[in-house]
Amino acid sequence: MYLYENHCTECHDRSVHTRKERKARSLANIDQLIIRWSTYLGLTWSKEDREDVLEYLNRRFYDYSSSAE
Repeated sequence: MYLYENHCTECHDRSVHTRKERKARSLANIDQLIIRWSTYLGLTWSKEDREDVLEYLNRRFYDYSSSAE
């Protein structure tokens, strides 16, 4: 949660995850976006860091099950 709150909320508010036209349609999509933006921002997140952010976003906003992919 803290990684997302400290690095992403400056540009992303809640609406980016809850809007009808959101880009993340699966856990794989969320993961791709995390990798894309953390790389773009030069964040040195480990795989575990990215997994934590993925879990947080999925739990808070998306509720995709891993078996649905």
